[in-house]
Amino acid sequence: MSNVPSPMLLIATTAAAALTTVATFSILQRYNAPSTSKWPSSSHEIVKKDGRNETPDLQSAVHEYRRKIEVLLYMQEAVVNVMDFNHVLSIIVDIAYSIVPASRISVMVLSDDRKSMTVFVSKDAEAMSINSTSGIAGYVAATATKVNIADAYNDPRFDKTIDEVLGFKTDSLVCVPIHAGGSVVGVIQACNRTDGGGFGEEDERGLEALSLSAGSAIRKAQLYASAIRSNRKSAAILSVVRCRTSGASVPDLINVVTKSTYSLLLAERVSVYLVDRIKGEIWICVSKDPSIAGLTLPIGRGISGQVALNGKTINLKDCYTSDKFDSSCDKKTGFTTRSMLCMAVPGFDDESKPVAVIQAINKIGSKSFDDEDEEALSAFCNEVKMAMRGNFLEAALLKLESDARRQCDIDSSSYLREFGYVTKALQLLQHKTQQQAQKFSQSSQDSPRSPPQIINRSKSDTHAITRRRIFPQCPISPPNPADVSLNLSSTPSFDSVDSHSIELQIETANEHNFSTPKHSEYEFGDSDDDDDLNENNHERYPIVIHTPLHLYTHISRSMFGRETASTRTLDYSEEPLSPTHVNLNPNHRRTSGGLNKQAIQWGRTSSNVGETKEFDEFGFDIFSKSEEELVDIVFAFFEEFNLCERLKVDDEKLQNLILAIHDTYNDVPFHNFFHAFSVCHISYLLMRHCDMARCLSSVDIFSCLIAGLAHDCDHPGVSNGYLIETGDILATTHNDDAVLERHHASTAAKLMTYPENDVFFEFSKQQKKQSRKVIIDAILGTDMSRHMEHVTSLHERADGEGTGHHGSFDRNNPADRTDLVTHIVHCADLAAQTLPTKISEEFELRVMKEFSSQSIKEQEADCEQTSFMKGLDDAKKRCELQLNFVSAIVLPLWSGLAKLFPKCDERVERANEIRLNYENLVKKYASTSTNER
Repeated sequence: MSNVPSPMLLIATTAAAALTTVATFSILQRYNAPSTSKWPSSSHEIVKKDGRNETPDLQSAVHEYRRKIEVLLYMQEAVVNVMDFNHVLSIIVDIAYSIVPASRISVMVLSDDRKSMTVFVSKDAEAMSINSTSGIAGYVAATATKVNIADAYNDPRFDKTIDEVLGFKTDSLVCVPIHAGGSVVGVIQACNRTDGGGFGEEDERGLEALSLSAGSAIRKAQLYASAIRSNRKSAAILSVVRCRTSGASVPDLINVVTKSTYSLLLAERVSVYLVDRIKGEIWICVSKDPSIAGLTLPIGRGISGQVALNGKTINLKDCYTSDKFDSSCDKKTGFTTRSMLCMAVPGFDDESKPVAVIQAINKIGSKSFDDEDEEALSAFCNEVKMAMRGNFLEAALLKLESDARRQCDIDSSSYLREFGYVTKALQLLQHKTQQQAQKFSQSSQDSPRSPPQIINRSKSDTHAITRRRIFPQCPISPPNPADVSLNLSSTPSFDSVDSHSIELQIETANEHNFSTPKHSEYEFGDSDDDDDLNENNHERYPIVIHTPLHLYTHISRSMFGRETASTRTLDYSEEPLSPTHVNLNPNHRRTSGGLNKQAIQWGRTSSNVGETKEFDEFGFDIFSKSEEELVDIVFAFFEEFNLCERLKVDDEKLQNLILAIHDTYNDVPFHNFFHAFSVCHISYLLMRHCDMARCLSSVDIFSCLIAGLAHDCDHPGVSNGYLIETGDILATTHNDDAVLERHHASTAAKLMTYPENDVFFEFSKQQKKQSRKVIIDAILGTDMSRHMEHVTSLHERADGEGTGHHGSFDRNNPADRTDLVTHIVHCADLAAQTLPTKISEEFELRVMKEFSSQSIKEQEADCEQTSFMKGLDDAKKRCELQLNFVSAIVLPLWSGLAKLFPKCDERVERANEIRLNYENLVKKYASTSTNER
């Protein structure tokens, strides 16, 4: 859904603004305009004999009059396109300070129920809520009349409590109502004129003129905020509906619920707990932090536990003033919990027994969660309830797995009974047992016999019979139980099975002749056949659960009919990504088949988004990490910018794309995944810590990280010149023009066309077009033949030449944003010599090895050898090469970037240090060579 108000809404608010402008001008006509009687009748009256102006006060008044008119006109222009509520209020207050010389100015907006007013903008009382009937502001709001008093404390209407709270003494004040749509929506109040006197009629008229424009602007912003909130609610519910209809797993559903709650409530933190009534606890099924996943809390303890106990919503406006809140967790973590909204996901049959609890902490941009937040979350929880109804068997298995990891002794059958999946079967079992007991008792009286015997079946037989009786469409003889996969299109509903064709018996291992853990058998028999069974061979057909973890790991995925990208192995070997793999470097192709996605602890690095991490600095040693760890860190870059939530990018698809890009990098000395990670890492740091993200949109930041990671994908470890000189098929394909860069861009673009890698799935057409352009331009921009274009562009922009805006990139200009991304990726590509010595030296060794390798290839191919790649076994030549590279290539580029973004100065200083080091080494080697002679 679009996050913009309807056209009719915009037309109405724009028309209101136009009418307000007319009204404002009517007030301006009375707004302290200099009296015409004071105008001089001739120039002789203006100038005295000494040439001095006789009417300086009149000219000053005219100048001040014009200035205030310009300020009010600016107000009209400034807010016409501003929709953000807080931004509108900030503009109003800023302009009020320009009109009225006051020590403190506040805008107070009435709540929807008109029972309170919130001081949204003030130098010392932001987001403070006051009673709408108290004080001068309350009087003005109630009577819609202005008030101007010289001594506030002598006015009985004045409320001193606010001054006492703020430590401020109000002497004089003027307060005027803000009208919109025929009613008062708030007030503007100015306190203590800066010259020490009282406020005059001029000040009143100025605020009145401002209030007319402010009223329409505030009303428009309120309507827009309401539309946005409604859209967020619809988007959150729709995301859960999609998850439900797509047959997502419980972990996937919980992830969607968590992300949607963040968007719905604009909370700093969100937790989703599942309720386990068997053990009397709530637990976290999914978390970015592996140490938190599986965490349990007793029902009834803490805010979430209380909600799980009775299903009643708890909304704490100020947690530390509530006796329900336990601050011990805040003390341990250092996090401050200000407000909290905790709501239950209603139970399936009894709403007072929730199946889950959603907890949101700290409303962003507001002091607390309001009634509208509660209403929106309530509707959302009802949809979550519907989504979880069909997944609770899987939730039970997940809880069993979690308990197994914690080595808890629990009756697994209790979970299925609690979740309602075997209620009917248990009733049938009880009825059938009574019948059999009566039959056995009668038979015993007639002719005593030995007790029934239980046939000891092998596990494979057990699985075969079970599958045949429950799922007749499945093969009778499945493979080994460890490999069993029940490929069903949906979760089997045991309650829906004909009561005459299924019977469940739950027994312990002691009642059988084979050994299994206690409470680990679910037996199904055909009730129609039981009467015909030989009473001496009382057969039962158990489903053996060796451990809960075994059950979930080996059966549940296929049992629930889900084959997602997370459970598949992406294989691109069927179609080589490029002829380079086949013809050029067969020895350098990645032979490991890529990383194992399941082995990567996704989200481990980004578990606490916003906190300083080891990768959050330029000195991060990437060579101390494995490629699996680096892949996870790349995912953390996106998490740190909250890109997946902002752009609605599916986490799994992004992970797939990162892995797919990783797998294209070949085992070459320098242009491998470590270099790719480094470029992505430096791009991330430049945007995050060097003020560059401010000039970019979320789509641009996302595209920049993708481009940085993919900028050298499928690099063969040789240069464009070598490919062209040897007539490689890549050179032919790309017409000898930026051969590798075009190949990298093409390879990256191809990867993103696979459905499992489609990170653009939720993008609008325009967003997808823009992102693709940015990625391609950035990758093509790493071509060294375009290096001087980057250098020239950066320095000209910094010096104000050839640009319409000195020293900046216009965030509203797509071309500017694209240019900045190309500069970022190119600078990151040439950043090795701006890093700490240990890292830069490692990169130097790798690139020298690759250059030497190409030189050997050129010699073997009888090609002209690249001059700077020859003789690199000589230490002096290596240092000279690096000295020239840093001096002529790196420093001019980075110095231009630092002119525009001063926080890059440290990188320039580091490059200068390396340059001086190489310069000294060259002198040293030259001196040694001279002495040897």
